[in-house]
Amino acid sequence: FNSTPILGTGDHPGAIPSTITGGFASLLALEPWLNQPSYLLVAWTISYEIAFYLIAALVYGILGNQIGPKAAFVAAGLLAIWPAMAPSHLVPGPLALWPHFTMGAGVWLLIERFRGKDPVLITVFSGVALVLISSAIVMEITTEASLAASVTACALVILHRFDAALVKSKILAWLSWLGVISYSLYLVHVPIAGKFRNLLGRRFPEANWTSWWVPSLGAILAVIGAYIFYRLVEAPSERARKRFRSSTSPAAQPVGLKT
Repeated sequence: FNSTPILGTGDHPGAIPSTITGGFASLLALEPWLNQPSYLLVAWTISYEIAFYLIAALVYGILGNQIGPKAAFVAAGLLAIWPAMAPSHLVPGPLALWPHFTMGAGVWLLIERFRGKDPVLITVFSGVALVLISSAIVMEITTEASLAASVTACALVILHRFDAALVKSKILAWLSWLGVISYSLYLVHVPIAGKFRNLLGRRFPEANWTSWWVPSLGAILAVIGAYIFYRLVEAPSERARKRFRSSTSPAAQPVGLKT
């Protein structure tokens, strides 16, 4: 649909890696470290996640074990500020998106682990969010994505105290439904919305992402496709997994006679 070459060129990544280095980078999810494009478009986030887990493991493994979890949290926060303040050529690939990851981790730590009562974590989290938001608005160093991630993280921390009331709200019921199909939406949004844009562009040259109706209609089609995929693939797979798990659990095994 989008005229992707089998082997990559200097201007466009191919459907399969064209070099041994590219093949190993794709196999080991090293693309972010080597500043190479992901060959499987929808899977580029997975390569970054693996890199984030490696960074987190090093930070918490070294500082967390030697000093304590709070020291590791502070170090992770400083690493999140670094991409917002340093020149881009001094920021390795994965660290460019590390702030997004750490803001999400900070939300989890504050809400689930420390219940929002630890002043050190609250201070660090607020400081990182303030730097990222101000750098995106005033200094224009970080991207709009950093701004969205930081504002969303702060909103989650503030709104979690109203979770019970929000869950009962009928006006927001559609968010729960959207959350159920979110994994299917993650899997199919590029094949549906992206190809819709590509095919539409052949018929209407002005049909691109700068026209508001193109991504809006693409998003609607992606949600519909995700719901179908959820009903036909994800939900049956999940039911099969649970049946298999229950059939192989120790409680489900027949009890033998004692001798």
